[in-house]
Order: sequence, then C-alpha cells, then structure tokens
Amino acid sequence: MRVLILQGSSKQNKGITEMVVNRFIKGMEKADPSVEIRMEYLAGKRIENCRGCLNCWIRTPGSCCIKDDMEEIIEEYGNADVIITATPLYIDSMSSHAKKVWERLLPVMEPYFEYDGNRVRHKIRRERQKSLFVISTCAMPELEHFDPLIETFRRISRNFHIEYSGQLLRPESHSLTYVKKYGDKIADVLDGIEKCGEEFIGTPAISREALSRAQQCIM
Repeated sequence: MRVLILQGSSKQNKGITEMVVNRFIKGMEKADPSVEIRMEYLAGKRIENCRGCLNCWIRTPGSCCIKDDMEEIIEEYGNADVIITATPLYIDSMSSHAKKVWERLLPVMEPYFEYDGNRVRHKIRRERQKSLFVISTCAMPELEHFDPLIETFRRISRNFHIEYSGQLLRPESHSLTYVKKYGDKIADVLDGIEKCGEEFIGTPAISREALSRAQQCIM
C-alpha cells in the first residue's frame, strides 16, 4: 500500500499537527511494516497558485503549464492508494498550503462532465482506486469547529472520484504541550492516535473507542 501524506502545517515538522501525524504513522507501520509512506511538507515546497488558465484541460491536457514542485506531487498522487491530508484548522478550513495543492491537482480531471447518479462532476483522466483520510488540529475544544473542513473534504473526495474514509480530529491541540500538568492524559491521547493509525491500515474502519481516546478532552 502506498500512502501519500500532504502535510499542510506552516510549522512543517515542528508543530502539533506533526506530532499527531507521527503517532498515526507509527500505528500504520505497526499494522503493516511494508506500507510505503511518503510525507510532503507543503509549506516548504515551491508551489505557485493555480492561474485558472485551463491549459491543463485544453492546450496541454493533463499537464500543468507551471513548472514547480507540484509536478512531483501530481505524480505521487497518481501512484498513491491512500491520500492523507494533514492540516491545522485555519478560518474553518484547511491551510492555504493544502488548499493550493488541491487546486493545482486540476490536471487529473478532464474538462468533460458526467452524472454520478446524484449530481454532475468532472471525469478523471486516470482512474485508480484511492481513499482520502483527513487529520486536523485546532485550538478550540469542540469537535463541531471541524464541520466545514470535513464537508469540504467530502466534496473533494466526490469530485476527485476517491473514497472518503474518515477523519482524525484533535481539538484543544495546544493541550498536548502541557506534559507536566496532564502527562497521563496526553500519553493516553497519543496512544489513541497510534491505535487509530493501526486500525486504519489493519481494519475496514477506525473504531469509536480508538477515536474517543485520540479526541478526548485533556484540560
């Protein structure tokens, strides 16, 4: 199994999002040591904004006219079985680094429409069964703050013809740094996150028990 992680934190490998992702990866590798995981730190990449020129649909079908680090990411996306987008919650949605990448994935779509039984969407150039999983963190304590983000990724998964396989949400994310005060609870949360990663690879779905541990209130 090939897993592509689009890590959209501005802090790259030094923030809370990275802490959560690393424990999730540990669980995945525990469940399947052969899993191939590729992590892309989007904030450190040279990725321009989509120009909306539609050249990838008309003049150079399937190929973006902008030559930057998105070329490699598009190739990795095409070969991946699982796409994990990891992002802190910024203004009710994903970070600008993550959003920019999803916009630049336009070349994988065709300019033609199709009806999927419910509504119209674009066709995809290269059909390959994929799933999309979301990992997100935010400082607010209530899970409902993630609702707009999750709805966005559910729509993205439908439009990109990929299965939406769920999410791991970590509210009051700053509490994970209060080790001296909440050490035992933090350890249980991190173990829960690792268990989520293990179940994600090893079972059809992450259990409510594992998610409850990972997303439990600390403070």
